[in-house]
Order: sequence, then structure tokens, then C-alpha cells
Amino acid sequence: MIKKILFFLLASITPFTLILSYILYFKHNPYENQDTVPYISDTIEYLPMATFGLAISSILSIGLYIVKFQYNKLQIKKCNPHSLVSKLAVVCLLIALIQSIGLLGVISFPQHYIRNVHLVFSAIYFIFGLFYIIISTLVDYNLHLNILSPKLFIFRIILSVLYTVAILIFQSTNYKEYNSLCALSEITCVALYYLFFISFYHEYKTIIIGEDSGYSSF
Repeated sequence: MIKKILFFLLASITPFTLILSYILYFKHNPYENQDTVPYISDTIEYLPMATFGLAISSILSIGLYIVKFQYNKLQIKKCNPHSLVSKLAVVCLLIALIQSIGLLGVISFPQHYIRNVHLVFSAIYFIFGLFYIIISTLVDYNLHLNILSPKLFIFRIILSVLYTVAILIFQSTNYKEYNSLCALSEITCVALYYLFFISFYHEYKTIIIGEDSGYSSF
């Protein structure tokens, strides 16, 4: 039950915070940057509630990453895959934790005040997010192919490809003349990662409680 509540909070806080931050940004800055799409950082820097919401989201995501890792560990004991899969699962958790720290850094160091530090944490968030998506998909392929529906697995593959394309656009258009395209690709990256993360509800709703005990609802 607790895990379901954590998942619901993460699933609702992140989109609610970002959507509200954009609405309030345009409401309070109706004539600012009318011809360009604002970056996510632009919308949250002057809205403490959005910063708080993303901080809570980041902290909750750490807990859910750990739940996912525990689920993978139990699957590894049951499936006895290649030893590399076990190592990749640990690497995946470490990458997820670093990515969460990246998000906290983005929130803690506003770009209009400490731009260079903000950009470093932003790069950590997006690049490690890409690593997490790729490695997590590889781990899932080796552990859960007989559990995941083909459609769900294909959905994750598609999200991985789209995220890779979006982050390449984001990194290559980070110039003033491409501000709108860069901001849109940033928003796309966040949305795709959110969808990828939410797709893990399939794993979160069940957990192996023993080697031969099968599955039990949370």
C-alpha cells in the first residue's frame, strides 16, 4: 500500500508541478519572451512552489528506484541470469541516484544566478537519465522478457529511442537562435523520461516475496 501511494505521488506531483509552473509563468510574464518557448528552469526559478514540488518528486523517485532495484535483485535470484546482469542492475541504481542528485542540483542552483553550476547539474540529469533508460531496458530484457508484455517492452524501446533523439537535439541546439527548439526538446526529454518511469508500474504493483512464493500485490 505504501509503495502504491509513493508511486501515485510521483506520478501526480511531477506533471502537476511542471504544468502549473508554465501556467503561472505565462500568467505573471504575459509579455516576456512571447516569441520563444521558456525553458523549464525559467518557469521554476521564480516559483518556490514548483521548486518544492520537483524536490519532493526527486526524493520520492529515489525511493522508487530502490524499490525497482530490490525487485530486480529478487528476479536475479529466481532467474539466475548471467552475472553481468546483476552488475548492470547495481550500475543502474547508482546511475539513477546520480541522476536524482542532478535534479536536486538543478533546483538548488538557479541558472540566472549560478549558470555554470546549473548547467553541470542539468547535464548530469539528462545524460545519466539516458544511461538509465538504456541500461534499465537491457536489464529488463534479460530478467523480465517472460513477464513483460511484448507491447510494454516495445513501448519502452520506442521511448528510449525518442529520448536519445530528443537529448541530441537538446544538446545540439543550445544556442540563442535555437532557443525555442532547444526548450521544446528539453520538455520532450522530461516528458519521455516521465513516461518511461511510469511504465515501471507493471513491476511496482507486484513483488517476489520468496524464491518459490510467486508474486504478491503491494
